[in-house]
Amino acid sequence: MTMHFTRRTLLSAGVSAALLPRLARADSLLLAEACTLVPEQALGPYYLADELIRRDIRDGKTGVPLALRLVVLDVRTCRPLADAAVDLWHCDAAGEYSGFGGNSQSFLRGIQLTDRDGVAQFQTIFPGCYPGRTNHIHFQVRTAGASTGETYRGGHVAHTGQVFFPEAITVDLMRHGTYAERQAERMPQAEDGIFRHQNGTASTARLTPVAADNPSGGFEAVLVAAVDTANG
Repeated sequence: MTMHFTRRTLLSAGVSAALLPRLARADSLLLAEACTLVPEQALGPYYLADELIRRDIRDGKTGVPLALRLVVLDVRTCRPLADAAVDLWHCDAAGEYSGFGGNSQSFLRGIQLTDRDGVAQFQTIFPGCYPGRTNHIHFQVRTAGASTGETYRGGHVAHTGQVFFPEAITVDLMRHGTYAERQAERMPQAEDGIFRHQNGTASTARLTPVAADNPSGGFEAVLVAAVDTANG
Protein backbone atom coordinates (compact mmCIF):
# COMPACT_ATOMS: atom_id res chain seq x y z
CA MET A 1 0.00 0.00 0.00
CA THR A 2 1.48 3.37 -1.08
CA MET A 3 -0.16 6.75 -0.50
CA HIS A 4 1.24 10.25 -0.99
CA PHE A 5 -0.23 13.28 0.76
CA THR A 6 0.18 17.03 0.46
CA ARG A 7 0.49 19.35 3.46
CA ARG A 8 -3.25 20.11 3.27
CA THR A 9 -4.31 16.47 3.20
CA LEU A 10 -1.91 15.62 6.01
CA LEU A 11 -3.58 18.27 8.16
CA SER A 12 -7.07 17.04 7.29
CA ALA A 13 -6.02 13.46 8.03
CA GLY A 14 -5.04 14.39 11.56
CA VAL A 15 -1.32 15.16 11.35
CA SER A 16 -1.24 18.22 13.59
CA ALA A 17 0.03 21.61 12.50
CA ALA A 18 2.55 21.42 15.34
CA LEU A 19 4.09 18.29 13.84
CA LEU A 20 4.52 19.63 10.32
CA PRO A 21 7.18 22.24 11.18
CA ARG A 22 9.11 19.57 13.09
CA LEU A 23 9.12 17.39 9.98
CA ALA A 24 9.94 20.29 7.70
CA ARG A 25 12.98 21.20 9.76
CA ALA A 26 14.42 17.74 9.19
CA ASP A 27 13.65 17.65 5.48
CA SER A 28 10.65 18.89 3.52
CA LEU A 29 10.65 15.64 1.51
CA LEU A 30 9.39 13.85 4.61
CA LEU A 31 5.99 15.40 4.02
CA ALA A 32 5.74 13.78 0.61
CA GLU A 33 6.93 10.44 1.96
CA ALA A 34 4.94 10.48 5.18
CA CYS A 35 2.27 7.97 4.21
CA THR A 36 4.36 5.44 2.34
CA LEU A 37 4.44 2.08 4.09
CA VAL A 38 7.88 1.71 5.62
CA PRO A 39 9.59 -1.58 4.73
CA GLU A 40 10.15 -4.20 7.40
CA GLN A 41 13.62 -5.50 8.19
CA ALA A 42 14.98 -8.45 10.12
CA LEU A 43 14.54 -8.49 13.90
CA GLY A 44 18.09 -9.73 14.39
CA PRO A 45 19.46 -11.84 17.25
CA TYR A 46 19.85 -9.11 19.89
CA TYR A 47 16.28 -8.20 20.83
CA LEU A 48 15.41 -8.38 24.55
CA ALA A 49 11.89 -7.99 25.88
CA ASP A 50 10.75 -5.86 28.82
CA GLU A 51 13.30 -3.07 28.57
CA LEU A 52 12.81 0.14 30.54
CA ILE A 53 10.50 2.93 29.43
CA ARG A 54 12.97 5.79 29.10
CA ARG A 55 14.10 8.43 26.64
CA ASP A 56 17.82 8.61 27.50
CA ILE A 57 19.32 5.18 26.79
CA ARG A 58 23.01 6.10 26.78
CA ASP A 59 23.99 4.77 30.23
CA GLY A 60 27.32 6.57 29.99
CA LYS A 61 28.29 5.15 26.60
CA THR A 62 30.59 7.41 24.61
CA GLY A 63 29.96 8.36 21.01
CA VAL A 64 28.53 11.10 18.85
CA PRO A 65 25.26 12.28 20.46
CA LEU A 66 22.12 11.39 18.53
CA ALA A 67 18.65 12.77 19.22
CA LEU A 68 16.43 10.31 17.33
CA ARG A 69 12.80 11.06 16.60
CA LEU A 70 10.58 8.33 15.14
CA VAL A 71 7.27 9.59 13.76
CA VAL A 72 4.84 6.67 13.66
CA LEU A 73 1.79 6.89 11.40
CA ASP A 74 -1.03 4.47 10.64
CA VAL A 75 -0.56 3.91 6.91
CA ARG A 76 -4.26 3.12 6.40
CA THR A 77 -5.41 6.53 7.64
CA CYS A 78 -2.21 8.63 7.59
CA ARG A 79 -3.04 9.61 11.17
CA PRO A 80 -0.43 9.70 13.92
CA LEU A 81 -0.36 6.46 15.88
CA ALA A 82 -0.57 7.57 19.50
CA ASP A 83 0.21 5.42 22.56
CA ALA A 84 2.17 2.87 20.56
CA ALA A 85 5.26 1.38 22.20
CA VAL A 86 8.50 1.82 20.28
CA ASP A 87 11.23 -0.61 21.38
CA LEU A 88 14.70 0.59 20.39
CA TRP A 89 18.08 -1.15 20.65
CA HIS A 90 21.49 -0.93 19.01
CA CYS A 91 25.18 -1.58 19.51
CA ASP A 92 27.66 0.85 21.05
CA ALA A 93 30.53 2.59 19.27
CA ALA A 94 32.62 -0.59 19.53
CA GLY A 95 29.91 -2.79 18.00
CA GLU A 96 28.82 -4.45 21.27
CA TYR A 97 25.22 -5.08 22.35
CA SER A 98 24.15 -5.07 25.98
CA GLY A 99 22.67 -8.23 27.46
CA PHE A 100 24.81 -10.66 25.44
CA GLY A 101 28.19 -12.32 25.72
CA GLY A 102 28.19 -12.27 29.50
CA ASN A 103 27.20 -8.60 29.57
CA SER A 104 24.21 -8.09 31.86
CA GLN A 105 23.89 -4.36 31.29
CA SER A 106 21.07 -2.70 29.36
CA PHE A 107 22.80 0.20 27.63
CA LEU A 108 21.39 1.53 24.38
CA ARG A 109 18.02 -0.13 24.93
CA GLY A 110 14.70 1.41 25.84
CA ILE A 111 11.02 1.92 25.13
CA GLN A 112 9.06 5.09 24.47
CA LEU A 113 5.33 5.57 23.97
CA THR A 114 4.32 7.75 21.04
CA ASP A 115 2.63 11.05 21.86
CA ARG A 116 -0.51 12.41 20.22
CA ASP A 117 1.55 13.31 17.14
CA GLY A 118 2.86 9.76 16.88
CA VAL A 119 6.34 10.85 17.96
CA ALA A 120 8.72 8.74 20.05
CA GLN A 121 12.01 10.40 21.02
CA PHE A 122 15.27 8.87 22.21
CA GLN A 123 18.54 10.37 23.36
CA THR A 124 21.32 8.01 22.34
CA ILE A 125 24.61 7.87 20.43
CA PHE A 126 25.34 7.23 16.80
CA PRO A 127 25.60 3.43 16.48
CA GLY A 128 28.87 1.70 15.70
CA CYS A 129 29.04 -1.48 13.66
CA TYR A 130 30.30 -5.05 13.76
CA PRO A 131 31.51 -7.61 11.19
CA GLY A 132 28.96 -8.33 8.49
CA ARG A 133 26.69 -5.33 9.10
CA THR A 134 26.51 -1.65 8.35
CA ASN A 135 25.57 0.89 11.03
CA HIS A 136 21.93 0.57 12.07
CA ILE A 137 19.42 0.89 14.90
CA HIS A 138 16.69 -1.70 15.51
CA PHE A 139 13.15 -0.75 16.41
CA GLN A 140 9.79 -2.41 16.85
CA VAL A 141 6.32 -0.85 17.07
CA ARG A 142 3.71 -2.49 19.30
CA THR A 143 0.08 -1.59 19.94
CA ALA A 144 -2.57 -2.71 22.42
CA GLY A 145 -0.09 -3.71 25.11
CA ALA A 146 0.16 -2.22 28.60
CA SER A 147 2.64 -0.23 30.66
CA THR A 148 3.53 -2.34 33.69
CA GLY A 149 5.80 -0.74 36.24
CA GLU A 150 8.82 0.56 34.34
CA THR A 151 8.27 -1.40 31.15
CA TYR A 152 5.65 -2.21 28.48
CA ARG A 153 4.43 -5.74 28.00
CA GLY A 154 2.41 -7.64 25.44
CA GLY A 155 0.56 -6.13 22.55
CA HIS A 156 0.54 -6.63 18.82
CA VAL A 157 3.74 -6.17 16.82
CA ALA A 158 2.74 -3.80 14.03
CA HIS A 159 6.22 -3.30 12.63
CA THR A 160 9.81 -4.52 12.93
CA GLY A 161 12.44 -2.39 11.27
CA GLN A 162 15.87 -0.82 11.27
CA VAL A 163 17.04 2.78 11.01
CA PHE A 164 19.92 3.54 8.65
CA PHE A 165 21.86 6.74 8.05
CA PRO A 166 23.35 8.58 5.06
CA GLU A 167 26.44 6.66 3.99
CA ALA A 168 28.79 9.61 3.48
CA ILE A 169 28.16 10.96 6.98
CA THR A 170 28.50 7.50 8.51
CA VAL A 171 31.80 6.78 6.78
CA ASP A 172 33.24 10.05 8.03
CA LEU A 173 32.11 9.49 11.63
CA MET A 174 33.66 6.02 11.72
CA ARG A 175 37.09 7.55 11.14
CA HIS A 176 37.10 9.45 14.42
CA GLY A 177 37.11 9.00 18.17
CA THR A 178 35.75 5.88 19.81
CA TYR A 179 34.52 4.54 16.47
CA ALA A 180 38.00 4.51 14.95
CA GLU A 181 39.45 2.52 17.85
CA ARG A 182 37.66 -0.70 16.95
CA GLN A 183 39.37 -3.25 14.72
CA ALA A 184 36.47 -4.95 12.89
CA GLU A 185 35.95 -3.86 9.30
CA ARG A 186 32.76 -1.92 8.65
CA MET A 187 30.31 -3.31 6.07
CA PRO A 188 29.41 -0.59 3.52
CA GLN A 189 25.69 -0.13 2.88
CA ALA A 190 26.09 -1.27 -0.71
CA GLU A 191 27.29 -4.65 0.57
CA ASP A 192 25.00 -5.03 3.58
CA GLY A 193 22.47 -7.78 2.83
CA ILE A 194 19.61 -6.32 4.87
CA PHE A 195 20.09 -2.80 3.54
CA ARG A 196 20.28 -4.07 -0.05
CA HIS A 197 17.52 -6.67 -0.01
CA GLN A 198 15.06 -5.17 2.50
CA ASN A 199 14.90 -1.65 1.06
CA GLY A 200 17.14 0.09 3.54
CA THR A 201 17.04 3.27 1.46
CA ALA A 202 13.42 3.79 2.53
CA SER A 203 14.44 3.44 6.18
CA THR A 204 17.25 5.98 6.07
CA ALA A 205 16.84 8.75 8.61
CA ARG A 206 17.27 12.43 7.81
CA LEU A 207 20.27 13.78 9.73
CA THR A 208 20.78 17.38 10.81
CA PRO A 209 23.98 18.35 12.65
CA VAL A 210 23.41 20.21 15.89
CA ALA A 211 26.30 22.50 14.91
CA ALA A 212 26.96 22.77 11.19
CA ASP A 213 30.69 23.29 11.68
CA ASN A 214 31.14 20.44 14.18
CA PRO A 215 29.60 17.05 13.22
CA SER A 216 31.13 15.42 16.30
CA GLY A 217 28.86 17.67 18.37
CA GLY A 218 25.91 15.47 17.51
CA PHE A 219 22.96 15.05 15.18
CA GLU A 220 19.19 15.20 15.18
CA ALA A 221 17.67 12.32 13.22
CA VAL A 222 14.10 11.85 11.99
CA LEU A 223 12.46 8.83 10.41
CA VAL A 224 8.79 8.64 9.49
CA ALA A 225 7.53 5.09 9.94
CA ALA A 226 4.11 4.55 8.42
CA VAL A 227 3.06 1.13 9.69
CA ASP A 228 0.16 -1.23 9.08
CA THR A 229 -1.51 -1.86 12.44
CA ALA A 230 -3.24 -4.94 10.97
CA ASN A 231 0.12 -6.47 10.06
CA GLY A 232 0.64 -10.01 11.29
